[in-house]
Amino acid sequence: MLVRDQLFALQDRGYQKFSSALIPTIDANTIIGVRIPLLRKLAKEIAKENHYNFYKQRKAFILKSYCSKGWS
Repeated sequence: MLVRDQLFALQDRGYQKFSSALIPTIDANTIIGVRIPLLRKLAKEIAKENHYNFYKQRKAFILKSYCSKGWS
């Protein structure tokens, strides 16, 4: 499973709304809303696994984000 999918599986809409209120300059739709203890647990799981796969996913996600925004 992709890390992004794992993050969205841990999403908490109430926490997303709370976080977006703390950071009003950022679009609320760009905040996933994962609580910190769950985020730490996921990070530990990634660190125990092959973290190179995480790095590859991250590079692909960043490239896709730049391309979708028209960045060249």
